[in-house]
Amino acid sequence: MQEEVENRTLTLVVSGTKFTGRLLKAAITKYLAHRKEKKLQKQKSRDKLTLLLMEESYE
Repeated sequence: MQEEVENRTLTLVVSGTKFTGRLLKAAITKYLAHRKEKKLQKQKSRDKLTLLLMEESYE
């Protein structure tokens, strides 16, 4: 009986650890995607500003 409880407890701990690992991986992936999107938005803003400045200098 005690051995069965220990085995179930160990199984629960392992399952919880795997779940936490997957959750952490998903959170990191979402964070990195967010950072990449912000970086692209910033680059697009800079490109637009550069283009406007170049147009004004030709006028």
